[in-house]
Amino acid sequence: MRKMDEKVLCVPAGSYFDDFDRFVREKGRWLVRKYAEKNAGYRHIIPYCVIMAPNSKRILAYQRKGNEKRLDGQWSIGIGGHVHPHDGRKGDFNTVLNARDRKCIEELGIEPHKTFGEIYIQLDETEADRVHLGFCQIITEYNGELTPSKEIPSWEFLSLEELKSRNLETWAAYVVDLLESGWGDLFEYKEEEKT
Repeated sequence: MRKMDEKVLCVPAGSYFDDFDRFVREKGRWLVRKYAEKNAGYRHIIPYCVIMAPNSKRILAYQRKGNEKRLDGQWSIGIGGHVHPHDGRKGDFNTVLNARDRKCIEELGIEPHKTFGEIYIQLDETEADRVHLGFCQIITEYNGELTPSKEIPSWEFLSLEELKSRNLETWAAYVVDLLESGWGDLFEYKEEEKT
């Protein structure tokens, strides 16, 4: 099946929610991606994981090349992608988590073990922003070894200052701003605080 013919999990655009799990359960629906990409009435749910080295507080970053023409050449800190029916049932939040894990394995060969934070990225700055809803978490521990893939053949671990000097995609810039403003006190995370 071609990528644009796949079904992706979407929710109505312009909606606000207090409980994302319930929102996905009640409002989520599968739409064919080629139609959903042009339909600003819906947003595709995209797990967007940020990998942070807990000791150095550096963030994994890579430059996009060819996979998504709208983002080509920009720097990203997000690992993830669309949620598909094979990730689980439409009304089950675990479907989103399964997609998160699948994309981490496909793109970097790792499976999240410890995550922090949970924010939603719902921007309107670009054409791509207007049809996507990001579910963002910070990964500080994972199973497996970071392994290059077709989608992410190379990366760097960068400080927030170094990231701010790069040509960041809108979601990456948004998350960097949140991290800099103290989102979740992630930069206060210490090894002894693990659970």
